[in-house]
Amino acid sequence: VLGFVLAFDDYSFDKLPLVQEVFRLHPQSLEVELETIEGGARAGMVAIHLCLVMCYRSEEQRARQLRIISFILSVRPVTATFTNKFGETPLHLICQHSMPCITSLRLILYAAPNSTNLRTNVSHKLPLHVLMGHRPMGPNLNIEAISALVTHCPAAAMERAVEERLSFSFSSSSDNAMSERTVEDWSPLDRARERNLQWFIGTMDRALHNLGVSRMTSRPCAFK
Repeated sequence: VLGFVLAFDDYSFDKLPLVQEVFRLHPQSLEVELETIEGGARAGMVAIHLCLVMCYRSEEQRARQLRIISFILSVRPVTATFTNKFGETPLHLICQHSMPCITSLRLILYAAPNSTNLRTNVSHKLPLHVLMGHRPMGPNLNIEAISALVTHCPAAAMERAVEERLSFSFSSSSDNAMSERTVEDWSPLDRARERNLQWFIGTMDRALHNLGVSRMTSRPCAFK
């Protein structure tokens, strides 16, 4: 795993063929959790998590990232369901980007179709909550990625997430900031209605219809 980290921290990717060969000879190493001395954010991650949290600037780097994701899933597809210390699956990590790579998303969905129904152990969010929870939801909303998740598991659009938000305000008579804690209970469908995203609602209803259910009778995504 250390070799994997070095390969992906090095933008030249000179070590990539060597790392692939090591994992091909020892595929069980793809399931080994990374341990860091300082217990940082990467602690508890396996190779596919590390690959997905890396940010690459060039098209060549992103293309190689896709190749290694595909390679990992071909050798150890079960790692698509592995969680990090926050309970985040590879699909959650992909959805943390406001404009996620649709190819990576489809690779994970193919390898682990039920990952759309896995909640994190901290925020208790489904991947669709993570993707629809970006604020602000700008004009460059990734329609293709959201549609893929909704089509795969339309019931996720109606699943609710509860999260606390802390906001600060300043009084003109004081230099001290006033904090206010609010609790928000929402579903991806709520977000779609707020923004009048008719394509989202239409995609969800068509997917439910194809499954022979309606909004009133649909069950959680586990039926997928």
